[in-house]
Amino acid sequence: MAAKQQYCVVLTKQFPDGLEGPLEEWEMSLPDAWFKTRKFVFDGHGTGLSEDGIVSRDLWWFPTGLKSAVELMELMNTHFKHPEMDDVRAKLTIHKGD
Repeated sequence: MAAKQQYCVVLTKQFPDGLEGPLEEWEMSLPDAWFKTRKFVFDGHGTGLSEDGIVSRDLWWFPTGLKSAVELMELMNTHFKHPEMDDVRAKLTIHKGD
């Protein structure tokens, strides 16, 4: 039997000033549909610090399938024209499941 694939969409924003407050403000400025649509499956967030002192915020989704993952990426892509998407990266990864 073939292994099921898992899809992960990660949105990462860098905060060069290292301020904690803007992390939550940025997350709250994003469209609600990204977080509330069941097929996108928002899973949480994390904060990291690079060696050069840049704070970054990661948001993770585990869409229910490739079609949902691509749909979420397309929605994010159309949103990149907004200022809250400055210094943001979006990536889709496919993992081979068990």
